[in-house]
This record gives sequence, C-alpha cells and structure tokens, in this order.
Amino acid sequence: MRRRGARPIFMLHIPKTAGSSVNVLMSGLADSVAHLESKPALKAMIAEGSVDVDYASGHVYLDDMRHLTKGRNWFTFTILREPIAQTVSHIKWVKSFGAPSRMVSWRGYSPGECRLFRALYGTDLDDVDKLGYIFRRNELAAHFFDNCQTRYLAGRRDRPLRESDYRDAIAGLASLDHVGLCERVEDTLSAVLQSAGWGALPVPVPRTNQARIQGGPDLDDPRVWSFYANLTRFDRRLYDHCRILEGAA
Repeated sequence: MRRRGARPIFMLHIPKTAGSSVNVLMSGLADSVAHLESKPALKAMIAEGSVDVDYASGHVYLDDMRHLTKGRNWFTFTILREPIAQTVSHIKWVKSFGAPSRMVSWRGYSPGECRLFRALYGTDLDDVDKLGYIFRRNELAAHFFDNCQTRYLAGRRDRPLRESDYRDAIAGLASLDHVGLCERVEDTLSAVLQSAGWGALPVPVPRTNQARIQGGPDLDDPRVWSFYANLTRFDRRLYDHCRILEGAA
C-alpha cells in the first residue's frame, strides 16, 4: 500500500495504547516488523539501514527510537491513552502472566519479571497497600507502571521521575511527526497514513490483545484513587497536553 515517495512509518509503541491493533493492521498493508525490543538482530539492521521495511514498531524509549530511525526519513508517531486506564490495563496484562497456565511462557522473561508476575497474580487491584509493597520491592515496577507514558517519551529512567523528566517528555512529543490518542485510534492512524503519503486508511483498526483479566479497581474509593493518581501524576498532564494539541479537550 505504501506509495512511491511515501515515507516509511515508525511507531513508538507505549504498552496498552492500542499499538498491537495498529501492528496487526499495518502487517496486512505493508512489509512490517513489530516488537523490535525482542529482535536484537533485526533492530541492529534497522538502525544500520540494511533492511528495507515500510513499517516498524517497538516498545522502545525515545532515545532508542531516534537511534533506530536516524538512517532513513521515517515518519514517527506514538499513541497516548487516558493514564489511569492505561496503567490499570498494563497491570492486568502483566498480572495475567502469573496464571499457572501461562508459566510455560516465563522462559523468555527475566527473573525480576517472573517475580512480578507471581506477586501480582494473587493481588486484587483494590489492595493498594499490597500493590505498593510489591512495587517498592520489585526493581521493574517503576519501569512498567509509574508514569509509563512519560518514561517512554523522556528516555529510559527507572528512578522516580522529576519535573524535569516531564519537561523532557513534552519535548519528546514535539520531536515526533504525530501524536495521537488511543480513544481515537482510527483518526490517529488515518492522519498518520495521510501525512506520511500512504493515502487513506483502507480498513477499520481491529481490536486485539485485550485484557485476559476482567474488572478493575474501585476508583470511587479515595485511597484507591489516590494510589493510581500518584502512579500517573505526570502521565495525566502529558495526556491533557496531547488532548489540547489534538483539539479533543
């Protein structure tokens, strides 16, 4: 589908923002590669410009994306999602790996990730005391759940975030060719394809990779709300900034 003269497209894939749905759609339209974070050899080839694909994506931080896209005239974009919804969905997704039926897949994950799977699987999303305890004791929890969207755009920082990191994330947004909203994913992808010279979006965006665990936290409980609000304190500002840019406020 990519027209002559159109730019290749790279999506910085923040977890649980409809990126998997975009990947599925794009795989049917063009030569594509997704999840570069788990394909080091191909990732190196993309960075070198020695492999020609029309579309690529990965759970990579902004600095890494810049390295990967420096050799070609990539059209770069990302998608943001309402932050508490994104965080809850991400916790549920990671938690689902703790199910006994999924332990066979643990071979591909680090010991820290496996400990997190195990700890979260038996934890209710309303039990914010236990969640806080788990997050403090696992070195990967901040990377996964604490202002995840800000972290991707500010660069890989596993420490507690500061105001300067938020400013870096805002600058990161401005460096991309397009930033869209998960809640308007078809509008987002349509704008990306048109701006990159591919033409109109030919088919609807499918829904994929939905949560295996149903239900969510009781956000009407002040303690529960406060816990999730703190996990998304920078992400909520980032998302509001993007909504204003998109004219969706």
